[in-house]
Amino acid sequence: MPRALMLQGTASGVGKSVLSAGLLRVLARRGLRVVPFKAQNIALNAAVCADGGEIGRAQALQARAAGIEPTTAMNPILLKASGDTCQVIVRGAALSAAEATAFWADRKLGWQAITSAYAEASADADLMLIEGAGSPAEINLHERDWANMRVAAHADANVLLVGDIDRGGVFAHLRGTLDWLEPAERARVKGLVINRLRGTADGLQPGVRRLEQVANVPVIGVVPLLAGLGLPDEDDLALEQRLCGPNGLATQSPDPNATAPHTVIHVIRLPHLSNFDEFLEWEGRADMRVDYLTEPSELPEVAAQDQVIRWLVLPGTKATRADLAWLRARGWPAAIQRLLNSGGHVLGVCGGLQMLGRSIRDEAGIEGPPGVVDGLGLLPVQTVFEAAKVTRTLRTLAGREVYQIQHGRVRVEANAPGYAPIVLHAGEREGWTLGRVWGTSLHGAALDLPDQARGLHDALAHEVVASDPTPFNQALERWADHVEAHLDWRILNALIGLD
Repeated sequence: MPRALMLQGTASGVGKSVLSAGLLRVLARRGLRVVPFKAQNIALNAAVCADGGEIGRAQALQARAAGIEPTTAMNPILLKASGDTCQVIVRGAALSAAEATAFWADRKLGWQAITSAYAEASADADLMLIEGAGSPAEINLHERDWANMRVAAHADANVLLVGDIDRGGVFAHLRGTLDWLEPAERARVKGLVINRLRGTADGLQPGVRRLEQVANVPVIGVVPLLAGLGLPDEDDLALEQRLCGPNGLATQSPDPNATAPHTVIHVIRLPHLSNFDEFLEWEGRADMRVDYLTEPSELPEVAAQDQVIRWLVLPGTKATRADLAWLRARGWPAAIQRLLNSGGHVLGVCGGLQMLGRSIRDEAGIEGPPGVVDGLGLLPVQTVFEAAKVTRTLRTLAGREVYQIQHGRVRVEANAPGYAPIVLHAGEREGWTLGRVWGTSLHGAALDLPDQARGLHDALAHEVVASDPTPFNQALERWADHVEAHLDWRILNALIGLD
């Protein structure tokens, strides 16, 4: 097997995924074929590989950072929570309920999936960069944890332990995690990384020196927070951090001295919000503002003289029926209608499109007990859930890479008056519009939404070649430079065999 380096964390959300992406880009620039791997991921943000298989969005970004195509071998087990249940995806394919029950009953099946995937992913690699899940010190789960130290032992990987100083208590978190590890596990930890520092590292040095003395492990880097980076989040925990503090851009509280945005996009923060990283590009634009709203009262009233173009987005969701009920319980249908009446626009993406339709028929029981529920009735489409899942990637006519992940098949009502299809790809109709209501089954296509709100069709049908075929490439370069500058490469080079 090739050499391996693994990033584990003191907790979920300490920045392992993005740090891994930065390291992958740095090492790829040095000429190494470095491959990402995460044994088990729990995330609603998913990506579709070329063969149609699903993996965590973080691992897809990491593959792009390494300059290689993502494959299902890079994330063999993906868990997507949906209410009280959890969809189990193994090697890119969703298991049926019976298959998932058998999978959890026989733990050997999971470990076999992990080891065979690792063998495939590492076949041509110079270095495997492995990401752990959560923390290796979850002592109640230690015997069942196959995503951290068990993978490290299988790959014979040196481990870096990452802590988040922006949360507070980073020295205790790092020391405490080490203390709960078994001796053989602790021996694998060769370096500590303090992530998301605000300010300078000078004041940290007494604590760093003391930590190194008591832990007998070097601190190989203190990585300052790089706000507004705009790289995809693994799940909505990272969104919470971004909106409320630790990750920089606070979209709920725009700078009052900033130039008024031309377009304001309000994204409803559904309980099972998924694949929301497609809106990051909007967040980075000076002429736009993105808000994430939970309650209808947070949606501002639109005055007649308001010159700002307003969009309300119903995003993707892992539980369409449950989130539709949540919308109704909070009074969102009336708020949506008020926005439309005042000249605003509404966009539904994937599950959001399904909610905007006439009905959702789930006789297969994909999202709970079989049944049919009424949609919001704003688009003349009906959704039928089927057991087989649609997963694919393609390019829009504008040159943008987009993808589809869904059980629901959206069908337009025959002879529906007033609606217009949106042709997104090679004559396929994966979007529909009626008045100022828009919907698409494709994640990412909405990013071509025009500045003047003249309609998705005009923007998407315009023949434009994307200037950067790899999303987030500039942000990855900037992040890699930042990570490279704040790590001790004398130690790192020795750990990965480059000394």
